[in-house]
Amino acid sequence: MRTSALADGRVRVVVIIALLGAVALAFWPTTASIVIRWTDTLSRAYTHGSIIVLISCYMLWRRRDALAATTASPSLLAALFTLLVGCASLFFLRASVQVAHQFLFPLLWLGAILAVFGFGVLRHVWLPVAFLYFTIPVWDAILPLLQWTSVFAVRGMLSLLGIPVYFDGLEFQIPSGRFQIADGCSGLHFFIVALAIATFYGDLHDDRWKARVRLCVLAAIFAVITNWVRIAVIIVVGHVSDMQHPLVVREHYSLGWVMFAVAMVIYFLIVRRWPAEEGRVPAVSVAPPGAPWPGLAFGLIALAVPAAALRFDHNVADDSRLSTPAFAAGHDNSRVTDPLWPAAPQFAGADREYRVLRESEGELVDAYAGLYLRQEQGRDLGGFLNVPLGPDLRAQSASRVDASLASEPWQEIVATDPGGRQWLSWIGYAVDARRFSDAGSAQWFYARQSFFGDPVSSVFVLRARCAADCAAARGALARIAATTAPSS
Repeated sequence: MRTSALADGRVRVVVIIALLGAVALAFWPTTASIVIRWTDTLSRAYTHGSIIVLISCYMLWRRRDALAATTASPSLLAALFTLLVGCASLFFLRASVQVAHQFLFPLLWLGAILAVFGFGVLRHVWLPVAFLYFTIPVWDAILPLLQWTSVFAVRGMLSLLGIPVYFDGLEFQIPSGRFQIADGCSGLHFFIVALAIATFYGDLHDDRWKARVRLCVLAAIFAVITNWVRIAVIIVVGHVSDMQHPLVVREHYSLGWVMFAVAMVIYFLIVRRWPAEEGRVPAVSVAPPGAPWPGLAFGLIALAVPAAALRFDHNVADDSRLSTPAFAAGHDNSRVTDPLWPAAPQFAGADREYRVLRESEGELVDAYAGLYLRQEQGRDLGGFLNVPLGPDLRAQSASRVDASLASEPWQEIVATDPGGRQWLSWIGYAVDARRFSDAGSAQWFYARQSFFGDPVSSVFVLRARCAADCAAARGALARIAATTAPSS
């Protein structure tokens, strides 16, 4: 006899899906960052995300009988695991390591499920939960591999076709024009979707794991080769049409999906001929299902603690703590107007910025400071939108400043401007009073300190023009570097 409404498999599936919704709401910044990738129509690599979630829910629905036949045993250990993963997610969120807290999202869901129903359901739910990773941008890690394999494959195809081509990294030139294998042309989207299709197909047929691995390997091969052929076709069309065909000048992504659909039809014609293997045996209950109501409390509390930190601790320092660095005290905080001086460093979302031109023993130093009351994705010390050297300088070499020149850690970068003039830049970071020579270390420290207070983050960029050598410029930077502390 069933002792709880939650013993019904259909109800258990509904509860598990509701837990996914609870995770999505509790960790909304992570959810929002994932959804942004789903709606990114530029790279398009994850626009299938919502479909993956629906398929994951359907895979759970197919397991409703197995879930009903599994004894529910709420787990405090799983709740503790969920709490720890939630705190880790919060840490990575504040450190602005987006892919890390996105990676933890499915694990939060899995932990909540196990807290409610116990580890006995793990063998039934792990694959639907893991299926969500087809929506998480962890696949960006293989993007360079797909791009470079495409380069070598397309080079071979064009050589066989006799089309003259010159390759320069990910770009290549034919007599009629120039092409580039950009992120959207890497075939990453096809690769992910192909693996998802193969995984779902194997689950529908209850295949053994050896067969499922073969399905995924074959699907990946089909996806990669299809993208190679797609790129080659576009180049050939561009070659014969003198780059005037709509497929070249307008849009060619749709061609890829048509070719991918044809490839998948061939794929299914192949795999459906594979010998059928005995699937898994349906689970049989060996004990009366329990009542997992206490587990709901365990799971929800484990999610609520880090969620409350997100909701109530905004981690924003008081504006009064933004202190003017000594080098800017009493100086006009204005842009450098001399056209020979490069444009200012760029740090997205800084709450306060200073830029002054200081003279030290006859040497001019362009001194910049950016201060943050709070770091978050898109407005952090190491953000992708930041341009520490400014848009006009190009780095030639980088090293750590010798301790004999500065008591605080700095990174030294030798750079050149469009006119070929050489510049010396020192870049340093601070979280409250702690100093760093790289943004990554500063962000990790900031994330840790954010659990105990509201740190203020700062970045300092000092630049001077080199003469015959950079010795005089380096000495001037060392003297101004000593004035980056807050003015008294």
